[in-house]
Amino acid sequence: MPRSFGLLLQDSYREDGRSFVQHLVHRNEPLPAVATGRFATVLNGQRSVRIQVFEQSGDVPSPEVAHNRRVLDGEFTGLPDLPAGAVIEVTLRVSADGLLSVTAREPLSGAALELSAYVDGVVDAAASRELAGTIAGLTVRC
Repeated sequence: MPRSFGLLLQDSYREDGRSFVQHLVHRNEPLPAVATGRFATVLNGQRSVRIQVFEQSGDVPSPEVAHNRRVLDGEFTGLPDLPAGAVIEVTLRVSADGLLSVTAREPLSGAALELSAYVDGVVDAAASRELAGTIAGLTVRC
């Protein structure tokens, strides 16, 4: 993984409702990578959830929104009247060829939202072997 990927969350326990990014898939993990997080609705009667996926934009993963870049954004609609605290499961997958797939699922109704996009900077297996061969042939002199 070239970068970490996560979801934009709102801290409903704080008065200021601070937003932050919770990374689920972390940089330097081997591909394919998969991670699932369980999150909760905030309002009684909530019938939709906005799913925003961010990638780290700096060298070090950070929860600060300003240190991340939005790569996917979708509205999970058609949910039954959910109470505050209802579970929404979100799975992030990054395939060996760089396809970022996001599945948000409400377990009781089975409703789901699927989003996907290709990630820059992922090298597939063939390109990785070619790069390894090139690097093996280099000589470094100091």
